[in-house]
Amino acid sequence: MSQSDESFETLRQSLKSILPGSYELLRADRALVLEMSADVAAFSVFNGHVEEEFDAAYREFKELYREHHADWDKRTLSFVLCRVSENADDDRFYAEREHDPLFCRKYVIHAHEDVGQQRKELLRLPFLPFPDENILDLPRPQSAQDLLQSAGVSTSLSRKLVEPMRRAPDGIVDDLLNGKELLAELVRRPLAAGATPVKPRMASRLTEATIESFRAYRKPQAFNLDASVVVLYGPNGLGKTSFFDAIDYACTGRIGRLCRQRKFNQEDFSRVATYLDDTPGTGSVVLSGTSHSNDSNPSDWVLRRGTGNWSTAWINGEKSDRIGTLTFLTNAEWGEAKPRQQNVENLFRATHLFGQDEQELLIEFRKSSILPETFVSEMLALQDYSHGLGKSKHVSQILATKKTALRT
Repeated sequence: MSQSDESFETLRQSLKSILPGSYELLRADRALVLEMSADVAAFSVFNGHVEEEFDAAYREFKELYREHHADWDKRTLSFVLCRVSENADDDRFYAEREHDPLFCRKYVIHAHEDVGQQRKELLRLPFLPFPDENILDLPRPQSAQDLLQSAGVSTSLSRKLVEPMRRAPDGIVDDLLNGKELLAELVRRPLAAGATPVKPRMASRLTEATIESFRAYRKPQAFNLDASVVVLYGPNGLGKTSFFDAIDYACTGRIGRLCRQRKFNQEDFSRVATYLDDTPGTGSVVLSGTSHSNDSNPSDWVLRRGTGNWSTAWINGEKSDRIGTLTFLTNAEWGEAKPRQQNVENLFRATHLFGQDEQELLIEFRKSSILPETFVSEMLALQDYSHGLGKSKHVSQILATKKTALRT
């Protein structure tokens, strides 16, 4: 039996231990296909040339869809990449696949030889039901589609509202007005079990940034940021990217987009971060801001970091290490288990510094993370909620416009 056959057999046994009721498991050439009442998911195992393996397996899944189009078109399609190799060079590929919504949703999980471990990995997938026993170590928020359906929205309309490429807002409105979709009378329902709304502990705003001898900036340049919306514009080469690099560096002690491409020591980084013609290590970034919690008055703060020492920042004149700086900026409460600096840094960029190229959350975010799993799980679920909220709002606006026109 080949490693691929063993992996598929482990997947089969793991899925059987999870799935209640009626379902079908079909073995294709490169995938294990699961058919349930509302979902179809293909599981494929990758352990070599991942791009070639993915292209072949994904093409096979599309061919299967063409054969079963009449039946599968009524269900939610998912493609699950089961990753065997831990090669860090493949991280970017897997992250890009997971953020690609075309044709179907895609998920990346790890492949395990042990059925019990594989079972826990599979339970991270939102379309698989939790078994009857209470699994406390695998928290997962309710999916956006499940939330809509629990409130009385049909499966078809839920998919159209949440999945980004499924149906445009104009088309959803046409379906509602033509009777192709029925909008049930919505009622207030309690949150799903285990979901508790939590208000942010801290609200913060950057009010000013002063950059000197850093990347594209030589002379001191002050930016007034004390507004709800700040627009930064200008021709190429003027320093827009360096501006965001400066905020990234002041907060994290690194420049994410550069440090991902190569390894730096302090000396090399000082040379790269400092303005080209200035002495390495003489640059600086100063951020001013204000923060307040629900039960306290606003407090002003000043954060300064120089390019000569990337490990140390100064907050209101007091020395702070990198993780201490991020803890201050986010008002994080880590408890006894202090997380790895790299994980906190990546999560901070994903939630606070959405980059020009990609989100940081899944770049080299490995098993070694000890961030609270509920927090990470909620972060990974936010994309569907974001799509659903945005599209639902657009649909409501179109309907309101049509209602006004009819009244007129």
